[in-house]
Amino acid sequence: VYLPEDEYESLFIDNSSGGIIVPADFTFGDTTIESSSGSVKFAANVTGDADIKSTSGSVKLANLNPQNMNVETSSGSIEITDAGASVAGITKSSGSMTVTGGQYGDLVISSTSGSVRAQTLSADDITIECSSGSIDIVECNASGHIGTRTSSGSVELVSCTAGSISANG
Repeated sequence: VYLPEDEYESLFIDNSSGGIIVPADFTFGDTTIESSSGSVKFAANVTGDADIKSTSGSVKLANLNPQNMNVETSSGSIEITDAGASVAGITKSSGSMTVTGGQYGDLVISSTSGSVRAQTLSADDITIECSSGSIDIVECNASGHIGTRTSSGSVELVSCTAGSISANG
């Protein structure tokens, strides 16, 4: 599907199979992407809500700064670079996750298995839960709280600053 470079009120994509690519040349008020199988690469500007879900396949987001961001994948990696949101929830069942750079309000990351890495980002609060797998938080700043919880896995905090830090794992 081809769209001329422009600003749109909303974007809704429901995809069964195949990759989805949305380049940086667009602006959307709200964005909803649901993909059963295939990768999602998204770099456009979103001014409202961004809701991105993938059952199987990688999710790569860059320079995304909506008010609210919800990212979910059952199987596949998540890579978010230089993004941010007032409220961000990022959830995966299995696979690796990396969140690099950006400014967040409340950032909540949840993983069932696989590694989680947050690096060089700022937030009001950062919460990371990982049932089985490692949690690495590197050079992150939180004006409020950084909290981690894991049932089975390691937790490493390197060069982080926060009002308070709690690590359970």
